[in-house]
Amino acid sequence: MSYTFMAGGAIWCVLAVIWLMALDKSNKARWMHFLHALLPLFAMAGYALAPTAWGLNSFLRDWLIAGIAIVALLTVVWLVTLATRNSGVMDVVYTPTAVVPALTLLVLQGTYAPPAMLLLVLMVIWSGRLVRHAAGTNLGDRGEQQPYASWRVKYAGRWWWWSFFQVFLLQGGIVWVWILPVVLALNAAPGSLSVVQMMGALVWLAGFVFQSTADSQLARFKADPANRGKVLQTGVWSLSRHPNYFGESLMWWGYFVFGLAHPWGLLGMAGAIYVTWFMSKGSAAAMLDRHMLRTKPDYAEYVKRVPGFVPFYKSPSDVRLLEWASKRSVKP
Repeated sequence: MSYTFMAGGAIWCVLAVIWLMALDKSNKARWMHFLHALLPLFAMAGYALAPTAWGLNSFLRDWLIAGIAIVALLTVVWLVTLATRNSGVMDVVYTPTAVVPALTLLVLQGTYAPPAMLLLVLMVIWSGRLVRHAAGTNLGDRGEQQPYASWRVKYAGRWWWWSFFQVFLLQGGIVWVWILPVVLALNAAPGSLSVVQMMGALVWLAGFVFQSTADSQLARFKADPANRGKVLQTGVWSLSRHPNYFGESLMWWGYFVFGLAHPWGLLGMAGAIYVTWFMSKGSAAAMLDRHMLRTKPDYAEYVKRVPGFVPFYKSPSDVRLLEWASKRSVKP
């Protein structure tokens, strides 16, 4: 193992100890903190111990390099937020957190094969659109958005350093797992575009169209004062309550298909599954559903009719959500 990785491992051990010792015992996402604090240590151990014949070493090396690039980027962003007092900047840089390590690996490899170039172009398009979308909410005169503003109050004097772990290392660790298929695709032997990789691009395109259409329809709906207090239920929003999040996960499944060019490509499924879980149940959609049920009178009826995530598929979680609403006197 190189001295760089040894030094990086030692630094990460110190960060992980501080991170987990300072973790609030009442934190509902404790398992995520533990997972993302400890996973890099297992990856380093795998890189050091896996037999070269397995062909796993070079992938783990690149995944660790991607992690170093993520930590370096988010450390700079964290320092910026100390000056601006706006941790919501993370919502703007979360997609570049995936693009920067991919670009780093591409430059370090120096091969610039067509599949790798196409993958990076798709990631830049995805990231650029979402950066522009998030910047309008999280930058400028709007101030620090939720949940960051509440966390700043909750953690008070220690927020300046705890935000590095609570916001940046945690979300950076999440993205680090998400980019598993991207690292696999970039670590694959260079070659021409295959039919499988072109299929991956088509899956990505379907997700991109779904997400961008959903965001465009929602923006137009919100811009009309007559819709204040109402729920958008037309267009792609009649197929899924969270079509933008569904489109996001579909794009990551496209990256997974790209990663199948690698002998260990099936490992990338872990990243795609994590994105899908996070978008549908782990954070985004689940939190928004509960908020909308509390604040929008017609949202319970919307839940009864429209699937929560995958179009045309009503999952058991929709039933549980209505049960949750019933217990809190939110009437369908």
